[in-house]
Amino acid sequence: MTVLSGDDQVLKLMDSRIRRFFKFACTWQPATTLPVTMKTGRLQHWDPYKAKRESFYEAAKAEALKIGYSFYAQELAEAGYTARNVLHLVSTVHGSVLDKIVAELAGC
Repeated sequence: MTVLSGDDQVLKLMDSRIRRFFKFACTWQPATTLPVTMKTGRLQHWDPYKAKRESFYEAAKAEALKIGYSFYAQELAEAGYTARNVLHLVSTVHGSVLDKIVAELAGC
């Protein structure tokens, strides 16, 4: 009965951990270091989008391990990457409208 009423402690813990993971995923910023091939002057088939995605997957898997979801780390990383991309697209396409809504809600 506690699950239906929303008072289950295990469910609350799982919910807070998943929220924490998606907050991490949507606020993650890639490192600004150059790949080794660029430091040496030779650039061989370096795809910046693939490098960014792989960097995100590594960080997201580490975050999933930290919050106790090691069994679902790959799936959470993929879902987090998709959520991050959707959020970026929405802010790019509808940024000005969202700014007005947030300003209105904040009372500015």
